[in-house]
Amino acid sequence: MTESQDKLDQLRKAGDDKRLEEQQAASDRKQLEHELRHVLEQAELAGQEKTNHEQEAKEIRESRERAVKQLADLENEEKATHQAIQAAEFARKANESAKEELQSQLTTLKVREGKLDQEIFSLEDQLKRLQSDVDNHEKEQRQNRTMLSSVLAELEQNAAESVKQIEDLNQYRLKKEEASKQLEFKRASRAQLSKKLELEENETREQRNQLKAVEDQLRQTEIGVNRLDVELENILKKLSEDYELSYELAKQRYPVPEDVPAAQNEVRDLKRSLSALGEVNLGAIEEFQRVNERYQFLSEQKADLVEAKTTLYQVIKEMDDEMSKRFKTTFDAIRKEFVTVFSKLFGGGRADLILIDPDRLLETGIDIVAQPPGKKLQNLQLLSGGERALTAMALLFAILQVKPVPFCVLDEVEAALDEANVVRFAQYLREFSEQTQFIVVTHRKGTMEEADVLYGVTMEEGGVSKLVSVKLENEEPEIA
Repeated sequence: MTESQDKLDQLRKAGDDKRLEEQQAASDRKQLEHELRHVLEQAELAGQEKTNHEQEAKEIRESRERAVKQLADLENEEKATHQAIQAAEFARKANESAKEELQSQLTTLKVREGKLDQEIFSLEDQLKRLQSDVDNHEKEQRQNRTMLSSVLAELEQNAAESVKQIEDLNQYRLKKEEASKQLEFKRASRAQLSKKLELEENETREQRNQLKAVEDQLRQTEIGVNRLDVELENILKKLSEDYELSYELAKQRYPVPEDVPAAQNEVRDLKRSLSALGEVNLGAIEEFQRVNERYQFLSEQKADLVEAKTTLYQVIKEMDDEMSKRFKTTFDAIRKEFVTVFSKLFGGGRADLILIDPDRLLETGIDIVAQPPGKKLQNLQLLSGGERALTAMALLFAILQVKPVPFCVLDEVEAALDEANVVRFAQYLREFSEQTQFIVVTHRKGTMEEADVLYGVTMEEGGVSKLVSVKLENEEPEIA
C-alpha cells in the first residue's frame, strides 16, 4: 500500500505536471491563434508593396516553422503521456488494491489525451490552413505582379494619351486666345473709329456753325451791296431822269464846282451816304471759296466715316448672325437630347427647353419646363429637390451628348435622389461612360455598384489614414 501510495503521489505529481504542460499548451495555442490573426492581418495588407509581400511571406514561413516545432513538442508530450498511461496501467496490473484510485487518474489522463489529440488535430488543421494561405498569398502575389505590369503599361499608354490631349488642349487654347485677341482688337478698332467718328462729327458740326456764321455775314454783305447798288442805281437813274446826264458826261461837263460850300455840303451829303452804306468786305469771295473747299473736304471725310461705320455695323451684324445661328443649332441639338435623356432618367414623362425671347437669341433667357411621370407640366422652380437635381443631370447629359468631353467630375449630384432614381442615374452613367470618363464623389451605394474602381479613405488607427482602392471588375481589393 505504501508503495502504491508513493506511486499514486508520483502519478498525482505527474498529473500536475501534465496540467501545467496543458496550460502551457493552451497558452501556446493562444499564441498561435494570435500569430495566426497577425498572419491574416498581414495577408490582408499584402497588396501594398512587393517588399511587404515578401516580408509577410517570410513571417508566415517562420510562423509555420514555429507551428511545426510546437506540433512536434505536442507529439513528444503525447508520447510522454502515453508512456505515463502505460506506466499507470502497469501499476494497476501490479497493484490491484490501487485500481480504483488509479482508474480515476487513468480516466483523467485519457480525457486529457483526447483533448491533446483534439488540439493536435486542430493545430494540424490550422497548419494546413496556414499552408493554404501561404499558397494563396504566393498566387495573389504573382497575380499582383502581372496586374502591376498591365497597370504600368496602361499608365504609360494613358500618359501618352494625356500628353496628346494636353497638346490638343494647348492648341485650342492658343486658337481661343488668338480669336480673343482679334476680337479685342476689332472692339478696340471699333471704339477708336467710333471715337474718331464722334470727333469728326463734332468738328463738322462746329464747321457747319462757322459756315453758317460766314453765310449769314455774306448774306448781310450781299444785302448791303444790293442796297448800295439800288442806291447807286437810284442816283444814276435820278441823274439820268432829272438831269438827263450820264456819269461820264457829268464828269466831263462838271469837273470842279465853283461853289465850294455847296460842294462841301454835297461832299458831306455824299459822305453821309457812304457812311450809311457801311464797310464792304472785299475778301468775302476768296473767304467763301476757302470755306467752300474746306466744306467739300469735310463732306468727303464724313462720307468715308459713314461708309466705314456702315461696314463696321455690317461686320458686327454678320458676327451676330453667325453667333445666333450657332447658338440656335446647338440649342436645338441640346433640346432634342434633353427630351430623350429626361425620359430615360425619369422612366417616362416629358420636358422641354423654351427660349424666352426667340427674336433676340443672344440676349434671351431659357426656361426649363418638366413633367415627371404622374405630374402636370410645370416650371423647374416648382419641382422637388430630387426632381430638380435629376432634371439638371438630364440637361448636363444632354450637353455632353452634343459636346462630349474627355472626363467629367460630379460631386454628390445624386445626394437628393431616392434609391430608385439613384439606381437609374447610375445605370445611365454607366452607359454614358463609354465616351466620357466620370469621377464621382458619392456616398450612395447604388452609384458605387456601377463604378469600375472605388477609392476610399479609412482610419484604422488614430491619425493614420489609408487609401483603399477596389476594382469591381476583378472583385479583388487593393490597399494602397
